[in-house]
Amino acid sequence: MITDQLSDDLIEDRAVSIQSLATVCSQCALDRCAQFVKYLNKMHTSIIKNERLLNKLQSIKFLPIKSKPNDWKWTWAADTFAHPEDECKHYTCCNEKHRQDTSVVFERPIEIYSATLTDIVGCIFPVLDESYFSRDSYHELFTKLGVNNTVDLGQSLDNLSILSNDVYQNGIGDGAHMLNNTTLSVYKYINDISIHNLHLEEKASLLHGIAECYMDKNILLLDGSFVKPSQVFMDMSEDCIPYLYSLKKTEHIRKLKGFVDLFKIEKQCPARRVIDELLSYQSKQGSDTMEENEVRLYVRLLKVLVDSLNSDEVDSDTLRKLYIPDADGVLSPIHTLCLDSIDTKSTDTMRFTHQSISPEIAVPLGINTKRQRKVADCSRPTKIYSKDFGQHEELITRINRLLSGYPCDSGVLKEMVQNADDAKATEVHIVMDFSMHPTDNLLSETWKPLQGPAVLVCNDSYFSESDIEGIQRLGIGSKGGDPTKTGQYGVGFNAVYHLTDVPSFLTRGPEVQTGEVLCVMDPHCRYVPDATIQCPGREYINTEVLKEEHPNVFSCYHDQILLKETGTIFRLPIRTTQFSSTISETHLTIDDVRELVNGFKDEMGEMLLFVNHVKSIKVSEIIEGQLQPVYSVHLEMSDKDAEMRQQFYNMIDTGAKRIRNCLDPGSIDPTEAKYLADISDSNGAYSKWLIVRRMGFSGKRKIPEEVLSSYRNRNIGLLPRGGVALSLDEGKNKKEKGKAFCFLPLPIETGLPVHVNGHFALDHEARRNLWTGDKEGYKLSWNKYLMEDVIVPSYVSALHTWKKKYSIDTGIPTNAQHMKKTLIEYHRLFPDTSKITDMFKFMSQSLYRWIYDFEENMFPVCKLVTKTDVVTTFYPLVSDVLHFPCVFNTLKTKNMTIENEAFKTVSHTSKMINECVSSLEHSMTSLESRTIQRLSQFIQICKDIGIKLLECPKHILKKYEGR
Repeated sequence: MITDQLSDDLIEDRAVSIQSLATVCSQCALDRCAQFVKYLNKMHTSIIKNERLLNKLQSIKFLPIKSKPNDWKWTWAADTFAHPEDECKHYTCCNEKHRQDTSVVFERPIEIYSATLTDIVGCIFPVLDESYFSRDSYHELFTKLGVNNTVDLGQSLDNLSILSNDVYQNGIGDGAHMLNNTTLSVYKYINDISIHNLHLEEKASLLHGIAECYMDKNILLLDGSFVKPSQVFMDMSEDCIPYLYSLKKTEHIRKLKGFVDLFKIEKQCPARRVIDELLSYQSKQGSDTMEENEVRLYVRLLKVLVDSLNSDEVDSDTLRKLYIPDADGVLSPIHTLCLDSIDTKSTDTMRFTHQSISPEIAVPLGINTKRQRKVADCSRPTKIYSKDFGQHEELITRINRLLSGYPCDSGVLKEMVQNADDAKATEVHIVMDFSMHPTDNLLSETWKPLQGPAVLVCNDSYFSESDIEGIQRLGIGSKGGDPTKTGQYGVGFNAVYHLTDVPSFLTRGPEVQTGEVLCVMDPHCRYVPDATIQCPGREYINTEVLKEEHPNVFSCYHDQILLKETGTIFRLPIRTTQFSSTISETHLTIDDVRELVNGFKDEMGEMLLFVNHVKSIKVSEIIEGQLQPVYSVHLEMSDKDAEMRQQFYNMIDTGAKRIRNCLDPGSIDPTEAKYLADISDSNGAYSKWLIVRRMGFSGKRKIPEEVLSSYRNRNIGLLPRGGVALSLDEGKNKKEKGKAFCFLPLPIETGLPVHVNGHFALDHEARRNLWTGDKEGYKLSWNKYLMEDVIVPSYVSALHTWKKKYSIDTGIPTNAQHMKKTLIEYHRLFPDTSKITDMFKFMSQSLYRWIYDFEENMFPVCKLVTKTDVVTTFYPLVSDVLHFPCVFNTLKTKNMTIENEAFKTVSHTSKMINECVSSLEHSMTSLESRTIQRLSQFIQICKDIGIKLLECPKHILKKYEGR
């Protein structure tokens, strides 16, 4: 039976015969293949249903693979397959038209890829040669036979890698056009894969994972070179070949959004990436001089970095690590170079950037102008001019905490007096300057707010290097380990932040480096050029250089009228509404400052009592450039007393060193200084003072163990220092209200009739009150012991000195009325415990106990020697050397009735005079109606027979009731 349909076996046989025929004649094999495929396509409806036959055909080599095109210059996968002629039996084809040099390789359908994928996989897989077939009509057949129509992402990227490697090894030659077309086909294919799959989460993750493996492989063709996707950016302004590439002009890639998204190509190169490239470049380049083309490349990298800084934050420390080409093309640290310009005079220390570095690059990178370089040279730690300066710690937080416990009042300026005293200044000058100073020729634009109203505090001493270092240690200071200094608590200076955000000082002296320095603190790092969190301020040395080009920075210190050869000017720009502050939300007005200064003026005289060096305090105001005096106080002493005060200070210094070395506050012998001081002011007021100061414990009482322990553990470093000041004024000038001092007055009225001074343990941050917060802890124990063993003996000594000064203990007859008035003044110096406040009641009790225990001659007995004169003798209340104890005179001379109780008081003092008194008592009882003169006679008789009737007021008597 004749049929036009071949059997399965025959079909298989015809397929196998094609490969066999190819060993004789490739052309004959191709002809048979064409006819065979044509037949299969004709019968494909039945064949595709025949799964067994399809499986057989898929594994038979009968389809031709494409030979390497003539213009293809790179790896071709088909070249690796064996050609049939290699197996040829040397038979000759009978068809003379068939070319013998034609060679065709046949392969299994499942090993072959569709011709449409030639560009996508040609380097790694064989491609079907469809030139012998009608592609459109045979497409379905080939697909059923197993010819591959799709390529996965990894395969397409592998194909690109092989192309890239070939180009790297062999170059492009004349194949540029084909290479561009081939790679673009791959990119489009990958783009299609991405578009169809990236919106699917699971597939997107897989694709991104594959793409990540090729981010650092050269698969992206740009301008004839393959580069890494990680080197490419969409809108980067400069091509920085071979480090970074821009797609800004590569439109055919920019359009492939799926491809761009797959490789996560960013719009701009991140700053960190550019910096890494720069650091890598400078590491390789070293100190060798760069060629011009190298400089141009490096500058392009810098431009890209500047662009990236618009969106990326980079800290200044990172930028300072960069190197840039200098004028000679040598990479140099960025902070060592500056931009050259003609408006500023050069110095020998200046080095300039390469001429290709423009201001547009320099400014964002922090490269200094020549003017800025000159300022920076005055702030650099390694150069001849200066070094980093500023306060540390969590600065603004710490300042906030300090200010919260320290009121904004006259205490701020008192702290400045303490600083001056510690620097051994003799004069302090407070100057109000409410002028607006010029804002041109400054160190920077950010400096302008500092040119407004300010308070200036001047003194005639200067800062030592340790002082400059110490003022940066917030809460410690250079005085932290030096208890001889008034302000050794170390937090006081920071009270100025109540007034300002940017305190500064200009100091001039023989031990100041270069003679004069300007130091500025800027906790916000907002106003001072180059201030950083690590060094929030600058110290400017060689101010003469800076004054040439920045005169207005210095003119507002008014050093021409305020400073002599030696001195310091603190300038505190007032925190007006021009400042945006996180230190304090309170903005100050001129009236606020005047009120604060007025409060300071009220205490200026008292401030001079216990300081070690300061003798004069002045307040002035600068009006239209002229210094106008406002108020002043001055301390005057005789040469002898001044020498006494200086010797006492020297002794403090020596004693402090010994105590610090021994860690024992009882290791020194007590020393005392007594001197007179006169304080006058510019208004004509005048006051006289007796001042007694003491250093060292008396040794008469045991030092509390908790005090000794705290010293040994270095928990406390205070000195056993204290004293009193007695007003010697009379009448309306008499100072009745005593205050507590810790060298300068504290806002504490004690109720005592004298001022008391001590190296007290004060409360926490504010230092405005005595420590009372730890019950019986070591600080409270220290304060109590300081009172009873340093201040109390000073008080007693002052009373003795007062007696001597007013000649009431000489034994010489004195007018009775005058003596009476003098003793009234004397007894006013004794505290009335009913008026004493807080801890000073303890001190008052300690005073009376000391007088009693140590038999001080404090109690006067006035004996009439003539009708108008008396002789006054002072006795202790009790004493082993006295034959008879003293008794208080409680006889009421203003009442004519003599109470029997009075006679009991006298008669009980001694058995030897009991009989005499009993007789007198009997006689006096009958005289109750007689005049007061008889009572006075009785008192005199008592004194004549040896009874020591003490002439003391009741508040003193009450302190000894029950003893």
